[in-house]
Amino acid sequence: VAPLVSERYWRELSSWDCAPLGLDFEPARAMSFDNLYVRAITPGDLLGGDSARRWDALDFSAVENGARSGTVSWDLAQPAEIYGFALWWRCELVPGVAISTSPHDAPTHWEQVYAPVSRPLAPRAGDRLTLQIESETGGGEAGIGMRWRVTHNRAGQVLATQQQDIARGFIG
Repeated sequence: VAPLVSERYWRELSSWDCAPLGLDFEPARAMSFDNLYVRAITPGDLLGGDSARRWDALDFSAVENGARSGTVSWDLAQPAEIYGFALWWRCELVPGVAISTSPHDAPTHWEQVYAPVSRPLAPRAGDRLTLQIESETGGGEAGIGMRWRVTHNRAGQVLATQQQDIARGFIG
């Protein structure tokens, strides 16, 4: 996972903010930001440097349940505007042979996952962003679930927290 600094996908979702005739589409807007989106994310869309973090690892040879969680952080070296997070996977098939959907690797038909924030974050140099991810891929009646919570800290003080949840964004 890595922070997204390109606003192009966030702008698609925030089109609800430009409703004509003074109409209020806030419930639709909120639902849009509580969803995940498959997008073709490029390295230029991501926070620079070595911003990729591993939030989880899975060993398919062991018995695993579908509940996963992880927390990652970034201490920013320079100011940035954060519009969400890009997620991808890497799978080692056998030692030395892997496939990946990373934006840094050769493109695949899978692309990446965009997890938006509802309002852009504007951390300064020295600020910390922390992302907590919880997912459930058990299938069956439970389906899938994903929650992500980002916290923006400066000098130990919480400046902002946003939490998204696809259970709120689901249209059934």
